[in-house]
Amino acid sequence: MQLVKYTMNLKLVLLAVASLIIIAACGSGSGLPDPTGKANFRAINAIERSPAVSFKIEEFSLGNIEFQDASTTSSYDDFDYMLNFDVVFAGDATETRIISQFIDTQADQDYTLLLSGTIAAPTITVWETPVRTFDTGATVFEARFAHAASAAATLDYDSVDYYFAADGVVPVMGEAVASSLTFTDITAPAEFETGDYVLTITTAGDPADILYTSDPVTITPQRNLIINLFDGSAVSTAPVLAHALGAVGSSILMPDSSFLSTIEFLHGSQELGSVDIYDDEGLTMLVAQNHDYQQSTGPIVVESGPQTFRYTPTGMIAPVSIEATVTVLPGFRYRITAAGLTDEFTATFSLPDRRPIDTGGKLSSYHTSDNFEFVNFYIISRGEILDAQTPFRVGLPAAVTSEAAAILPGSYDLYLREFGETEILAGPIALDIANGDVYEVLGFDSLVDPAILDVQLNALQ
Repeated sequence: MQLVKYTMNLKLVLLAVASLIIIAACGSGSGLPDPTGKANFRAINAIERSPAVSFKIEEFSLGNIEFQDASTTSSYDDFDYMLNFDVVFAGDATETRIISQFIDTQADQDYTLLLSGTIAAPTITVWETPVRTFDTGATVFEARFAHAASAAATLDYDSVDYYFAADGVVPVMGEAVASSLTFTDITAPAEFETGDYVLTITTAGDPADILYTSDPVTITPQRNLIINLFDGSAVSTAPVLAHALGAVGSSILMPDSSFLSTIEFLHGSQELGSVDIYDDEGLTMLVAQNHDYQQSTGPIVVESGPQTFRYTPTGMIAPVSIEATVTVLPGFRYRITAAGLTDEFTATFSLPDRRPIDTGGKLSSYHTSDNFEFVNFYIISRGEILDAQTPFRVGLPAAVTSEAAAILPGSYDLYLREFGETEILAGPIALDIANGDVYEVLGFDSLVDPAILDVQLNALQ
């Protein structure tokens, strides 16, 4: 093993030395081309069922891109490059290349690569525009308008017009900033004064047929934006979602408030007892009734904006056991989880990762135990012995949701142990994972035996 590691390190050193020799030769009259300037590169991930995608120039990473996100813009000499996209399939230790794009670059050009399609059959669309440089003190920003919602034809977004104006401005024929956009289209750059803007999307040629109206967003000066429409996903209630993607990787969410959010309430505290939940200070607007330990209410539609939910003992107006104040963005599927002991009750606001991927299954872990502070979660092949197995999640504290991790399709046994201990708190519990499955493991203190945990295994799609 050491010999292999040494050999690989030696290869890396030799490659680095060779690169330095080439760079030196470029500046020493070797006959190799000299750069005439710089070109910009970034990528956007529009594959709804993709894991994080590694974007590379040749073999150098430019960042990992999640669905509905963009990489930071990177500048390179105006040579020819192969731009590559790699993913890690569940169970693999190395990346797999899914697609590449050769670009013969020109100086002072900005190249954006839109990755769309599926992981099995990806496509790349190259959007090119001159690099914009703003004058010192400029109060404007630049925007291009794009369409990357692949399900457009089934969502009535097949051919659309975009309007971009102040809040309350009604779309009028002839004032669209983008006309008859279809999937993978993008407009030429347009300049706008800094301020608050609303994106309105209508059926092409019909400004009265409004499909999408974003909440107002504030855009600061000297920004280069791609205002892009994506497909929705399993984490949202909206079929599409607009983002303003910045050149430095920052994204401005532009949701439509007509797509209401949902919240499910999960009860994880034995001492809290059965509760009613209200969403007003006067405790007259009942959201959930007789909410018991280890139960979920299922999704409840809520209004967007700041919300305070108050928990009281079932059938009683007082006392208020928990006040959970949250900010609800439009179009998402949230959860509030109650946990803790008397006088220390907590309510955790989260957005469970429900989005499936085409490179394996996904699994997240969570527990609300007051008897065991840190818990190890084990996922082992069906029938294997637990001893000496490596935990899937190590030392997960109470009321903290683990990030959903990819898992290879197969048949597994699930176990829970207290961190640093060998006693089994729960398991074996059968878990069968297929490609695209999304599961969560929930652990609760047992009502009958404080030495064990009760487990719920939930499909999240």
